[in-house]
Amino acid sequence: MSTNFNPTAIKAAAGELGLIMHEMSVFTDLKITVPNAGTFEVAKWLEGIVQDRNDAIWLHAEHLQVALVAMEATLTEIANNFANTDGENADKIKSSIDNLQTEINSDVSSYDSTSGKPAS
Repeated sequence: MSTNFNPTAIKAAAGELGLIMHEMSVFTDLKITVPNAGTFEVAKWLEGIVQDRNDAIWLHAEHLQVALVAMEATLTEIANNFANTDGENADKIKSSIDNLQTEINSDVSSYDSTSGKPAS
């Protein structure tokens, strides 16, 4: 079995992945939206729930952006290394692939532990 490799296509795909969450304005708009359901008790309770969901959506968007940017960088690195594959580069490629999941989890965990909520 042979493996075909197109570094140009991989770099193009990596660039597209990096752009998926490039435009975050819709999430920024959501983050600054403050619900106003009224001043009675149930309204305040509802406002809290809506704000909590807004914050959760923002955090999910941030996590996705972190993951996609990391995938873009790693796929570009893999494409560059594959283009000049030899024994040393093959080890670099394997290392890049092995470390991708660890990097993404570390970045997301670090973001969660330092802020817990999106920055204002």
